[in-house]
Amino acid sequence: MAKLVYQLGSVGSDTITNIDLEATLIEWARGFSLAQIRAFINGIQAAGEQLRENANPRLVLEVLMLSMPRREEGVSVKHA
Repeated sequence: MAKLVYQLGSVGSDTITNIDLEATLIEWARGFSLAQIRAFINGIQAAGEQLRENANPRLVLEVLMLSMPRREEGVSVKHA
């Protein structure tokens, strides 16, 4: 999901496969900066590497969840 949101913000909506979700995804992406999304994608990749190196899965996922970007204030998303 983070990668798709990054693509929406950087290259536009031409990369969406499920066009029925296009409006929802674009609205959702507006709440995050590209820097936040890039940092979270890097965190996901780091978590994968840590899990491959037999790190404690619970700790890895807790750190990942704590590093999730927060939505910018004033932006809300209506769920379909």
